[in-house]
Amino acid sequence: MVRSPHDIAMLQRRSKSIMTPEQNLSQDRAGGFTPFEDALLKATKRQATFLMQAFTTVPNVPQLIRQREDRTYFLMQNTGANTLFIGFDFHPSATVGLNLVSGGFAEPFQVPTNDIWVMSTLATTGILIYSIGN
Repeated sequence: MVRSPHDIAMLQRRSKSIMTPEQNLSQDRAGGFTPFEDALLKATKRQATFLMQAFTTVPNVPQLIRQREDRTYFLMQNTGANTLFIGFDFHPSATVGLNLVSGGFAEPFQVPTNDIWVMSTLATTGILIYSIGN
């Protein structure tokens, strides 16, 4: 099949539009990525070690999960039969805090690095899955 110069030029333009993420981010700039782009690329390629911590609550006694500035992932699940109350830098109660019903979970988009308090009005269990990072 013989292609016209117009077809060849169109194919060349189309092939240039298929780029890797690295090429696509800085296609119009000479020399490197912005700090944001660099951090984004590193985050998408990062390997992480996940840790799991199981806990059992004592009725009406807040438990502390200490702050971790290097926490890069956070998921908490209520594995027990009773509601968990979660407080970020404060003691939660049945009326104040994030409520996790039985089987519920919290996986915030922004990873909390501050103190996390967990409480229930009746004994229950939960798990915390988290990653600490590079």
